[in-house]
Amino acid sequence: MNRKRWIIAGIAIAVVAIVALAVFRPDKLFLDNKVDEELDDDVAALIAAESGADEPADTTTTTAASGDDVGDAPAESTTTSPIEPEVLGQGDFVSQGGHTVNGSAFIVEQDGGRLLVLPELDSENGPDLQLYLSPESTGSVDGGVKIGPLKGNIGTQSYELPDDLDLSAQTNVVIWCERFSTPFGTATLA
Repeated sequence: MNRKRWIIAGIAIAVVAIVALAVFRPDKLFLDNKVDEELDDDVAALIAAESGADEPADTTTTTAASGDDVGDAPAESTTTSPIEPEVLGQGDFVSQGGHTVNGSAFIVEQDGGRLLVLPELDSENGPDLQLYLSPESTGSVDGGVKIGPLKGNIGTQSYELPDDLDLSAQTNVVIWCERFSTPFGTATLA
């Protein structure tokens, strides 16, 4: 009879341990999810310039006037310039809730659409990390708009934003742990 109780207790402990592992995901404390999305060249150059990194080389091309001998003719300068991307807002992450987040967030308008870009993000990992735009700088997502799951806690990543999103009302990017309802970090966009 005593042996039967030990077996039942062992099974109960195993079930509780499995459920706890599935809910709390302690593996996320030790494992990073790295992502390195390649950004459009124009967007990458714009973010590098806004971040104070070296600017890319000039893309102006030189051609000869038509019908002239290339050696004798003065060169004409032509520049191909599609609509250049524009930074609508940017901010640096501030760690919250006892978690560490380093990096910046940029809202970039390009070709009529808007992107949220997180270049070189370096955040603690956690279970069910989500990305929000929020009116609150405190890390709260009340009244915010869920952008989607964080693609990775380390690396460069971008997210398309809905066309109808009012950026004047949603001025903070929040990395939010859905499972424990806590912010990991917030970047206030200016």
